[in-house]
Formats: sequence, structure tokens, C-alpha cells
Amino acid sequence: MTTPPSAPDWYPDPSGKPGMMYWDGQQWHTAPPADQPPRPTPTTPRRPGRPALIAALVVALVVLAGVIGVTGFLLQHRHPSPAPAAQPAQPAQPAQPTSSAVSSAPAPAPGVGAQELAPFLGEWGGGHSGRIEIHPDGSGRWRYPDVSTCPDAPLAGCGVIGTADFTLTSVTDGTAKGRVTASSNPVYASVGGPVTIVQGKSWQGTGVVLKVSIGRMRGWNFCNDTSPHNCAES
Repeated sequence: MTTPPSAPDWYPDPSGKPGMMYWDGQQWHTAPPADQPPRPTPTTPRRPGRPALIAALVVALVVLAGVIGVTGFLLQHRHPSPAPAAQPAQPAQPAQPTSSAVSSAPAPAPGVGAQELAPFLGEWGGGHSGRIEIHPDGSGRWRYPDVSTCPDAPLAGCGVIGTADFTLTSVTDGTAKGRVTASSNPVYASVGGPVTIVQGKSWQGTGVVLKVSIGRMRGWNFCNDTSPHNCAES
């Protein structure tokens, strides 16, 4: 320090050495006179804001440690979710029976015995009236030339054969009765229409003749081998 200070006080050593020296206004002293204030204790200046930064870091570390501790505790004591209870197996439903697509043979007609039907069984010819066949179960079929398809043709028709199926349900005193169950031409025989077949004898008295009524056919005779040439259309 080249220029001495004007006011007495403590100043840094003018020689550049560490420490403080007192200037009494005329000269430098290492110790102050008795009537002067003592040498100030040198202090290290502190950087502003550093305590606040340190405190913030400490708080952050404490919070982080708390979070880590809580997370570890929860992970150690976490209970697994209970597995869903197994449902008991449902009993298998029994298979439903399916209806057969194959039509079964007609059941025997109720109330008609084989002995009662015996005189009516077999095939019977009626000339231009066609033919009739009767089975032991009471079912039968009438086959005839369907002249409705060719009205100008002769009685023999035009090659088209009509059919009417029937079932006999009763036999009383030589007369069998039933109903038409199927028909190719309702003009000749309608489904549900009556069927009446009367058993009789041939004009020689040695054979059997059936007088048949089905639909439009009323009382026409049908013969078999026991009564040849006894049917009007034969």
C-alpha cells in the first residue's frame, strides 16, 4: 500500500503479508494503542445460497429414501390375487334322439286280424278298371289308366298309370272298409275318401270276386285266379 489511509483503523498488512495492521493516522502498528478498538477477527466470506441448496438436497435424499423404503415394503408384503375358483364341469347333456328319415312300413290296421283279411289278400284284376293289390297289414294300392290326361284316348288310356293307396281298418261280414291315404289324381280318388270292398262269389259259385268302391269307382268287380272271366271289364 503506497498511500497511507487517512483514518485510523485496521487494514491489511501494507507489506502484503497475511494478517491485519493498525494505522493510527501516522504509522502502522501490529497492536493497537490502548485507546483503539481490538483487531477484528478475520472471517471467511460464505457463498450466498449454499445452505439453502444443501438443505434442498438433504430433503430430496430423505424423500427418495422414503419412497424406496415404502416401495420395497409393498413389494415384499404384496399378496397375490386369489386365483378364480374352478367351476365344476357341467354334466354332458344326453344326445337327443333324431328322427329317422326312412319311412317305416305301415303298421297293421287296428282291429283287423290276418284271418279276416285273408279272403282279400293278393292281386285282383278289373280289366280296364286297373288292378288292386292288398297286403297282410291291411295296406293296398289301386292302379288304373288315367284317361284324364288324354280324354280322346280309348278306355285303355294313354300310357299314364294313376295310383291310389289305401288302408283297410275293419272287416265285418265279408265287407272291408278303410280310407285313401295317398292319390296321384284327386279327380279319381281324394285322400281321406272312403274305401269299401265287398267279398262275393263268382257267377259259377266256385270263385271269389271283390266289388270295389274307391273314389269315382263304384262297385266295380275285381277277380283273381279263382274267378276268371267273371269281371265285366275282363
